[in-house]
Amino acid sequence: MYPETSPAISDGIIAIVLTSFLVFFYYWLTGSMQVAKRSRGRSGDEDTQSREILFNRILGASLFGLVPIILVLTALKQYDFKLGLSGETFERSLLYWLFSSPLIISLTWIISRRPENLSRYPQIRSGVWNAKLIILSALGWIVYLTGYELLFRGFLLFACEVSFGFWPAVLINILLYALAHIKKSRMEIAGSLPVGFVLSLVTLRLGSIWFALLAHITMALANEWISVFNNRGMRFISFKKTAR
Repeated sequence: MYPETSPAISDGIIAIVLTSFLVFFYYWLTGSMQVAKRSRGRSGDEDTQSREILFNRILGASLFGLVPIILVLTALKQYDFKLGLSGETFERSLLYWLFSSPLIISLTWIISRRPENLSRYPQIRSGVWNAKLIILSALGWIVYLTGYELLFRGFLLFACEVSFGFWPAVLINILLYALAHIKKSRMEIAGSLPVGFVLSLVTLRLGSIWFALLAHITMALANEWISVFNNRGMRFISFKKTAR
């Protein structure tokens, strides 16, 4: 007789397929909207470009965050991994983040100043960064990365651990996380490998996504603000000037 296959294996396969589909569908959708805009001859000013980037982040958060939540609450509700949203390890995750933040920011400072990075970041290519833009962009990143981490380090990682075990889940997560950066620079693709490994490892050890989410947000915001500071033609203006 053949050994029985665990029914949980199908959930890992579903997670891999769904994650791959959502990422490439997101890239296809945002790319199609960009092509359609160009075909209509609309280049757009800085405000228009800013709104498009913020819209894309909200779109990504909706696809990456809501779809796994709905699936876990319906089809996969028998498994109690809860997308890594356990509150039991939140304080521990917060401590991990506080101690690692200086290293995260230092590494981001080194990488963010490279010309390859400055040509792509900040995504919003506004010359003047006032208080409103800083806050809106930061909120956009937080919302987007919450959905992103729910998909990768919540749904995908924990479903694969249930189906295939600890290390296969980490390897699968690293590979798909790197593929999600395929449209970005070679530097980001290379960087996604060690970042994906650390975030996956710590997430499974802690049993929650809180550290991964906080670390990812820290990287994104540090990269954005350092990139603005180092990009020629971009500058921050004070809150007082914004109020006027």
